[in-house]
Amino acid sequence: MKYLKCFGFVLFLGGCSKTNTSLDLNSGLPSLEGGAWQMDCSSFTGYEAATITYAGGSYQHLTSNYSDASCAVKQMETVEQGTYQIGDTESGTSMVQLDRTLSVLTIKPLTAAIVSQLNSQSFCGINSWTLNFAQDVTGRNCSGVLVPSAGATYYDIYSIASVDMPAFGGLQATSRGDLTFGYNDTSHDGSTPSERPNSLSGNYVFRKQ
Repeated sequence: MKYLKCFGFVLFLGGCSKTNTSLDLNSGLPSLEGGAWQMDCSSFTGYEAATITYAGGSYQHLTSNYSDASCAVKQMETVEQGTYQIGDTESGTSMVQLDRTLSVLTIKPLTAAIVSQLNSQSFCGINSWTLNFAQDVTGRNCSGVLVPSAGATYYDIYSIASVDMPAFGGLQATSRGDLTFGYNDTSHDGSTPSERPNSLSGNYVFRKQ
């Protein structure tokens, strides 16, 4: 089982610039900030759902992992918290720069079976996992995945869709107002401003609640 997905969440959007159309497609779109965004049950990296919030310069990503495809039996929660800054819009696109600085990342096991498995693996170098108790794993090596240290910044992008897009190429359909983040690959891993993602991930789609 993969316990941690990539930190930082390819939908190919036709970048519609305000400067070349008389119709403002961005009118009435929700803001990234304020309120919660929800990702419904997904099987892209295991069965998971997520709720994220951005408000007042602070963000939280809450990811719930499940044992079943309907996301009915919750096994674990991962919470990432930190601060953020919104930057410029990428030229000729709908993609906006977003810098997230990590404060803490915790994992909470929610079943006895997961507690046993984590302890047997000394997951993240911890062998004292306890049911319904969140452990701070910031800066730890978790089965080969190095969790960033507190203060590390991830240089991301986001976009709020201005039009509906059908599913294609294995990517999810998106509706006007849906939120997506950058697509992370080896040359655009978000570790520096120059390695900021330059396309969007269609595997994680959020809708404002």
